[in-house]
Amino acid sequence: MTIDFAGDLAQLVSTDDFAVLATYDGGQIPIIFDLVNEPIETNLGVVEALGPTAICRSADVEGIAHDDVFTIPVDGTRTRYKVVGIEPDGLGLTTLVLMETT
Repeated sequence: MTIDFAGDLAQLVSTDDFAVLATYDGGQIPIIFDLVNEPIETNLGVVEALGPTAICRSADVEGIAHDDVFTIPVDGTRTRYKVVGIEPDGLGLTTLVLMETT
């Protein structure tokens, strides 16, 4: 019995369900855009803030680097984000930690 893991990943990031199409490297790729809690150290202690992330198929972002830019539709507006963190899970998905940019 074989498992169609690549097909499962394609279904996970399907724009029919959760994903949106982001512009990256001259093309469009499906991503799951989310805001997650992230700790931020301040001189008053650690606080939590919401930070943008994108979950995508690792194959779609091979060669990605810090400071690469994505354009993502958010609430009807196309917003630019730069990559500040790259977290592959080793199973075919990569979470990108993003920061809004101009």
